[in-house]
Amino acid sequence: MKVRTILSLIVVMVVALPLSSWGQALFDINSIKTEPSRLFPIISETDIIGSPDDAIQISTIKKIKDRCLSRMPDRFTPSALQDYCSCSAASTQGTMTVGELRKLQNDENRKLGNPIFEKYVENVMTPCMEFPIEEIEYMFCISSQTIDWRIKLPVPFCKCRARGIKDYFKENGLQDMMVSWGQPKKYGDEDPTTLLWKNSNFLNAREATKESCVGNYLEPKYYK
Repeated sequence: MKVRTILSLIVVMVVALPLSSWGQALFDINSIKTEPSRLFPIISETDIIGSPDDAIQISTIKKIKDRCLSRMPDRFTPSALQDYCSCSAASTQGTMTVGELRKLQNDENRKLGNPIFEKYVENVMTPCMEFPIEEIEYMFCISSQTIDWRIKLPVPFCKCRARGIKDYFKENGLQDMMVSWGQPKKYGDEDPTTLLWKNSNFLNAREATKESCVGNYLEPKYYK
């Protein structure tokens, strides 16, 4: 084959390559679609039935609970997830109206400063997270291989840590949850525990609780 013919073929291939699948990206990051955490009451609009001031129907609440249970969030245990989903479903029905639930389906309404979003976080999410937070902290502690070997009684030590972080969350959890979940464009698809474990105040409280409990359960002979 002549050199001129070979060069002509090369030119054709270079021109045609961008038009073929070889010249295109195999993965487009902009095509990724995220969804809100399944701990949040997002359901199909057709499942929300009634007038704005009506109570939410039981059939709708069941769908909210089923979606909540459909995926295990980071750090949750099965019992913590079951407890949270049952609690949040009941609290949603008891404190939110059909109209409020409809508005929560809109990403723009799930942000800090929106009264319906803040009502949901205050009346549903925060109180229903108390038990999961306690259990998550206990399970992390008791299964940790880095627990201080000088601790005489690991089980009560870990229960101490779990109670301590639960008490902290009762006092400060609302603020931590608001700040963490109030940025839907940045964190809208993340679960609350994922965000709490990025919150410096929450992490500092965990460390302070740990240090406080160490003093109660350290083997006396190791004191100097």
